[in-house]
Amino acid sequence: MSIRTRLLFIVFGFTLPALVGCRSTRYAIGDFLSPDWMTSQASREAYATYSNLAQRHIDQASQARADGDPQRALRHFRQAEVQFKKALDYDSYSLKAHLGAGFALFQQAAELLRYRRNDDQQESIEKKCLEAIDYLEKAADLRSGEWRVHYGLASAYRNLATLAGVRLDRLEAASADPPLRDAEILTAQQQRRSYLEHTLAEARRLQEVAPEQHQSYLLIGMTCANLQRYDEAIAHLEQWLTYARQTREVYEKWQQAGVLPRGVTGSRQELEQKILTNRIRDAEARDALASVYRARGDYAKALECLNAIYAINPGAPPRYLPARAWIKARLGDYAGAVADMDRFLSALRRAGREFDDDVRRAMEERDSYLAMSRGASPQSSALPEERPSNP
Repeated sequence: MSIRTRLLFIVFGFTLPALVGCRSTRYAIGDFLSPDWMTSQASREAYATYSNLAQRHIDQASQARADGDPQRALRHFRQAEVQFKKALDYDSYSLKAHLGAGFALFQQAAELLRYRRNDDQQESIEKKCLEAIDYLEKAADLRSGEWRVHYGLASAYRNLATLAGVRLDRLEAASADPPLRDAEILTAQQQRRSYLEHTLAEARRLQEVAPEQHQSYLLIGMTCANLQRYDEAIAHLEQWLTYARQTREVYEKWQQAGVLPRGVTGSRQELEQKILTNRIRDAEARDALASVYRARGDYAKALECLNAIYAINPGAPPRYLPARAWIKARLGDYAGAVADMDRFLSALRRAGREFDDDVRRAMEERDSYLAMSRGASPQSSALPEERPSNP
């Protein structure tokens, strides 16, 4: 028998048992053609499609926020929520999709809190925050050491604390039956404090698992300011501002050179977005620091903090203007207070908020400052109720 014939027998001897032992030739050539495999492959492709689409909406929402278009940002965050939830239909254990859904939900709540604080929005905001917490806690079950989980939870709880603060303001301004009103105020105060404590716990956990994520200093500082832990608030906020200034200087240096810094990929637009985000967070930190100095009676220092917000970023949101107006009036600069309230009212009207409660309240404050500028008594009792912008 030739060598060639012997080789053919050997190959046939190995192949025949393999074919006979299978249920069909179709499975003999590989299980990758099975119906189960085809279904899982389709699921993987659907998951990838929906999660990629969701991420695209997140990017577009961030750009809309940078462009000062809250309505467009809100629409894209809503679409991102929808797409991440669809992705979870195909992979219920996806860390990315749970994080993404939670992120999209608490960002929607943040947008609504910034621009729509009417009573009819409060239930929707609360629902989004609680749903965000649910998704983020599921993400924590999947990976407890993931820093984005703790950042998201801290942000969601902070939104709830802000909402509780809005409700508290409305209750204190209401003329309801005093015993009932006092009970509701006490409940709102306790709820707000509970949410702030949860925010602080998650921010400390973020600092523990990812000390390189400097936003933990901002979250801890702002929350300590709300909880009247002023020394700790100042320490964390000053640390954040030092980091923010150094980072901003590096980014702006690279921006002027026309190249991207190490670790920044994509485009020059992405670098500009990072610079803007840095300025926004810088403003939040300075506002919180101003609230601390204001509480301690150091109005000049508080005004310095708020002035720096618009010096660093002339396009900063107008929400810091009522607090600055109050401080200017406290220091006797009534004309400056009126100018800030005029600017604030113009921004509200441009946003289509002519009938908001905030417009009515802002008009009342402006009129009181105007009366003082025309020679009314400068006694502090004549000032409107203090309105810090930090929740």
